[in-house]
Amino acid sequence: MVGNKHIEEIFTKSQHSIADHPKLVKNLRKVYDQIEDVDSFNQHFIKCFKCLLIHGERETAVNFCLDFAAKFATSFELEKDPEDEDGECHPFYEKLFDFLLSHHNVKSQAVRFRVCQFINRMLEELNESACISAELFEKIYDAMLERIQDRIASVRVQAVIALQRLQDPTNKECPVIKALVFHLERDPHPEVRRAVLKALGCNYFTLEFVLVRLRDVKDLVRRQAYIFISERVHVRTLSIANRVTILNLGLNDKSAAVTTMVQDKLIPAWINAMEGSIFNFLRGLDVEGCSDTAVQVLQVWLKTLNYKEITSQLPIGEENLVSIEALKPEVALYWCTAVSFLRNEGVHAADALETIMPEMTAFGKYLKIFVLARLTETDDMEVLSMEFIVANLLEMAQHFDLADEAGRLNLRRDLCDLLQHEKTSPALTRTMVKCISLIEPNLDVRIAKLLEVISELREPLTQAEVLIPEDQQRRNKLEIAQCRVQVNELKEELQEAIDKQNFLGAQEIQQKMVVLETKLSELCSRPTTHDVEVFREERDDPLTLLKCLSTVCELLKNSPMLKLTKELDQLLMSLILPCVERIDPAVRNAAFEALGCLCTCDLELAQQRLLLFVQAVQMDHQILQITTAKVLFDLVQLFGLSTFEDQESGTSLATVLTDLLDSEDADVQTIAVEGFAKLLIASRIESSMILSRLVIFLFHPLTDENVRLRQVLHVFFPFFASMDIANQQQLEAAFVPTIKTIQKAPCTSPLAEIDISMIVKFFVDLTQESLLAAKPEVDHTIHDQLAMKLCTESMRSPDTNESKVYLKALLQLNMSFSNPSNTKDLHTLIRKMLRNFREKGSIRMIEQFESIVEKHLTANADSAKSATENDSDMEVEPVIAPPSPPINKPRTRKLGSKHAATLLMDTSSDVDVSQSSDVFFSPEKTSTQKEKPREKSPEVVIEQMDEVVIEQMDLSSTTNSEKTVPSRTRRQAPRSVSVVAEERTTPPPSLPRRRTRSTRSVVVSSVDEDSVPVDDGDRTPPSPPRRRIRSTRSVVVSSVDEDGGEQTTPSPPLRRTRTTRPAVISSSDEDEDVIPPTPPPNKNTKKSARSTRKR
Repeated sequence: MVGNKHIEEIFTKSQHSIADHPKLVKNLRKVYDQIEDVDSFNQHFIKCFKCLLIHGERETAVNFCLDFAAKFATSFELEKDPEDEDGECHPFYEKLFDFLLSHHNVKSQAVRFRVCQFINRMLEELNESACISAELFEKIYDAMLERIQDRIASVRVQAVIALQRLQDPTNKECPVIKALVFHLERDPHPEVRRAVLKALGCNYFTLEFVLVRLRDVKDLVRRQAYIFISERVHVRTLSIANRVTILNLGLNDKSAAVTTMVQDKLIPAWINAMEGSIFNFLRGLDVEGCSDTAVQVLQVWLKTLNYKEITSQLPIGEENLVSIEALKPEVALYWCTAVSFLRNEGVHAADALETIMPEMTAFGKYLKIFVLARLTETDDMEVLSMEFIVANLLEMAQHFDLADEAGRLNLRRDLCDLLQHEKTSPALTRTMVKCISLIEPNLDVRIAKLLEVISELREPLTQAEVLIPEDQQRRNKLEIAQCRVQVNELKEELQEAIDKQNFLGAQEIQQKMVVLETKLSELCSRPTTHDVEVFREERDDPLTLLKCLSTVCELLKNSPMLKLTKELDQLLMSLILPCVERIDPAVRNAAFEALGCLCTCDLELAQQRLLLFVQAVQMDHQILQITTAKVLFDLVQLFGLSTFEDQESGTSLATVLTDLLDSEDADVQTIAVEGFAKLLIASRIESSMILSRLVIFLFHPLTDENVRLRQVLHVFFPFFASMDIANQQQLEAAFVPTIKTIQKAPCTSPLAEIDISMIVKFFVDLTQESLLAAKPEVDHTIHDQLAMKLCTESMRSPDTNESKVYLKALLQLNMSFSNPSNTKDLHTLIRKMLRNFREKGSIRMIEQFESIVEKHLTANADSAKSATENDSDMEVEPVIAPPSPPINKPRTRKLGSKHAATLLMDTSSDVDVSQSSDVFFSPEKTSTQKEKPREKSPEVVIEQMDEVVIEQMDLSSTTNSEKTVPSRTRRQAPRSVSVVAEERTTPPPSLPRRRTRSTRSVVVSSVDEDSVPVDDGDRTPPSPPRRRIRSTRSVVVSSVDEDGGEQTTPSPPLRRTRTTRPAVISSSDEDEDVIPPTPPPNKNTKKSARSTRKR
């Protein structure tokens, strides 16, 4: 007993501080060594240990005690020799494990959680080289594989951690790894997925599943996936595509925790793995194919360096230029990014910027030498690298000092010379024209210089050899002979003058000889048979035309012109229109692009060439369809759709653009979706049909791989809905057509795969009033209008899947109930729905919605009656009910223990990821204006039943009974006639609701032709039931005899009646979207007649 008290004392002390655990472990070992009855020690230890297992709360004291117990249990194993692999486990260690493994599947959630947690801690306390018996290994193995399937997330988390040391990453068929991968991919709780990422071993098999978790819905799971990659995956083992994907997702993640982890841990770890060289790391990313991601990485890396370290990375030579031999794609990208980074740093980085920023004159010469040297390359990859380098170098032009006039002129001249080079590619031409637009702010000068370049490209100077005629050749020879004869004669005369010492004459002769010799040399230098002629020849090869058209396109894109000039009009007639008619698709595509840019400058030109664009977008090549579709959407956004609809050709541009949504080409379809999104945001069009189709595109299964299309729509819809309430009204009008489109799709259609609850939730979220940027000044919200519409649509097809969708949507609405009239109409509509529906699930949802509406009804009957006494011309001030609190969605619920709330699994499985379709219907036009409530007469208040059955029996059983016979058995009820009493002002008190079973009570209300059925705001017209009747109110059957006497007979409490159709539906209003209240009765009608309907 003394030892037992020591055990209790030691356990009590262990819960205070973890620093005392080593000392307490030694004390407990002494007790264990000194005690004689080991079994008694084990039993008392386990008895104390059981007190810890029943506490499921995360308390520090319990955790300290568990740590102490784990340290004490593993102290027996730590004394073993690590080389003794065949040694068995200590008896106390095995008995404690036997106790734990025998209680791992108990009913208590707390015990299961603590058992798995303690097994995890015992395995963690063992060193890396520890061994346990194979039998114990198998027991732990089987138990944890069973617990990893527990329904409580916290238990699964501890089981996952316990399996960490039981897996074998070298074995492809390891069951532990397969179980961990399964839960990593499919477990619904994020903490379990996160725990798997912490425990999972790394190999090529598991890496694929870890990369998928980079797109997990929870940011903590994504962050843990990046930690896994940065700590366990070497960058060289990843492919270039995987590297780019990891960085792109991490740097653009919405969660700050994920991006911070990537910037602070992943990128430095990868750069260090690449020998600490940023250029080696950029070379491993293939900067030519993913320049945007590489720039983001550089911006993150430059923030960690000081200014001196940034400049020291570049191999800068004379005139602040990198040597041409060292100019590689990654060096050029780093140079451009460093200049931009230092420029954004401001005056603090001015000194560092001067060391890497060259002057424009030297930069132009440097660029020209580099391009001319690389243009001689025949390898296509080298040419592409050169274009990438030049594009990055020209990006630095925006950071030059444009006040240097001489430098700007020199750089512009060098660029124009490169543009005129015959080997310059169209892509390089666009880059250079864009740079010229930056360094030349004068629009007229820019246009003039580029038009000169185009002229030189189309009509360059050309030299050709021309055959000289024989007569000309003979004359040339004769002149040469004559000159030679004259020279010989002058030589003789010169000799004679010298002999006679006539030096003045000799000097004159000498001058004549010089003239003749010059003439003779000119004649001899002339070609004898051919002559070279210089002239301008027009070129029409595809490369030259592409360069010219590329120059025109970039000139128009970077020049804000308001009208079409004469030079551009001449260029249109001489270059662009002839190229439109060519066969080469690339030339035609560039010509259509240039023509579209010109059309944006002039509306008349756009109207003239509209038919040309329409024909190209309908029947031309795929590349041309994409280009012309962009042009058409730009023209509509710039000038409006109505500008192009009144053409004499009769072509409907709206139809043409809508047909693009049905294109088989995914790129054309994406351009159409993006174009309509821009038009809707710019309020150029208003169409619920287009919105319906865009929603279906967002959820369509076939658009799963179209990342661009889904990205556009995910950005468009929230922004569009937040702009104005009119946009939300368009979304409201698109709701029902979208649901009907999906419901009516056949089973073989991709629409059948769409989870329609996702569509409903999407529309409900987009039409929330809180989403609007500015709150509108209206007395009702979109959800108020949508509720009436959904109720009406559900009544058209009761007890169908479509009606259930509408009923589920009703429970998700966040209504304001600010308009009492609309609320009353909605309540009337709900009462009619209760008579139409039979299915229990639908009735349950209607009753739930009815309870919400009834909370906001104005129940003050006296004020309502006084309001009805006023004339119809008098304004009635509505009593505004207080706003209702937000309605919780009934589909969400939590499973698991309340003691581990942070790790409980959300079991709501109603929502699945769904897609959408390209089939749609035109939305119905519904009025959003509220109807004026009809006034009611205070003189006559007619008590109506919840359901009145008007049913004609066969002739043999025709009776005129005036009472309703209640019964609990299903038998034939006698027909009774109820004549409504006159001028009853006090309704009978409602009896308590209880579930009863009654017969088919037939109550026939018979009035004369002048009387009109009355709706007192709380009761609805009856309907003929075909099934068991249930009512929530007591029914008073009253009759009036012929002498005017009144008889009142109370009926037993009934529940609501499930009927097939409403008995009375107002036929005065043809619009079924909003069912108006029943009109008031005639005040002068005081008589009632008893009538029996006979065959």
